[in-house]
Amino acid sequence: MRWTRLLPSWWRSLQLPPRRASPISSGGCGARLPEQTCRSRHHPRPNRRPHRPRNKSRHGSNNSRGVAQLLLEQAGKAHLQPQAALEDQEAIREIASEIPELALQIMGVASKLVSEQFEAIDLQTRVAREPVVYPTGFPEIERMSDLSQIADVIPDQLGLDNEQFEAALVGDELLVMRFYDFVISLKRIVLLIDVSGSMDEFMGDLKRTVWALGVALQLLLRAKRGEAHFTIRFFDGTTHQKRVVETPEQADELIALLLQTVSSGGGTDIQLAIMTGCEDIHEEEVQAEHSDILVITDGESPIDEEQVRSALGDDIRLHVALIAKQSEVLKGLATSYREYN
Repeated sequence: MRWTRLLPSWWRSLQLPPRRASPISSGGCGARLPEQTCRSRHHPRPNRRPHRPRNKSRHGSNNSRGVAQLLLEQAGKAHLQPQAALEDQEAIREIASEIPELALQIMGVASKLVSEQFEAIDLQTRVAREPVVYPTGFPEIERMSDLSQIADVIPDQLGLDNEQFEAALVGDELLVMRFYDFVISLKRIVLLIDVSGSMDEFMGDLKRTVWALGVALQLLLRAKRGEAHFTIRFFDGTTHQKRVVETPEQADELIALLLQTVSSGGGTDIQLAIMTGCEDIHEEEVQAEHSDILVITDGESPIDEEQVRSALGDDIRLHVALIAKQSEVLKGLATSYREYN
């Protein structure tokens, strides 16, 4: 098939045997809406690090290893070492026969995507110096700002007589000991994936949905490596269930779902999806300046630019991955904008 050109070179060199019928084409669990999960053949990722191919960029190398691991997991071969299994042609044929065609297509797109847009999504961890209630090696003496801190007044002032103490209290001169510590937090990415009816149309040999899920899969491979936290929603004319990915196990569950997702056949409301993503950021009490939104869509939806800009504010950064279409409105709103044609 022509889409196989998207797969790694070791895959394209083979003449693969016919695959078993996909649950997508046979009306199985893949035909359900995104909320409706079905049983997957996922197995835990092995502890040993996969082999790093030579002569590849760090970004591409990590992504290729992640896709190779997924191939093994989807075929129920997670116990095998990726390099050893994928160098054996018989093993490759067996793996291919166990994986639905839709999943192979999505992984093929993810393995080939090399985009500056992913570099524009800042995944740097945030290190902040914050007050804590336990003793640390970083104490500071500050003016008391609230009566609840009265017990923390420094000993020298606690030894004052009543008249002097009351004068210091009234004059806002009481000092307290506060402790600080360095708190590390990962970046929060809100991922909005369009599964509307228009995403069922083809872009070249593949449906737009496959391209959208390939982009999402590439980012979720980073979640497996613990590089960021994700809040993910599928959307069409409405926004679907919120899913939070903060652990490799949660990433595995969502990747299994992604590899079975098809379009819902509904309409598209991109503005509602973005507004909901902004609400998710505020509800999770994540600092907006440490949160980005990536919307993956074909852009076929009216958008009130001013309302969306107001919801984003000055801190939330919007990234747009547009599949097979163009959108000047989204381009004007986005920090990074990429068209996949």
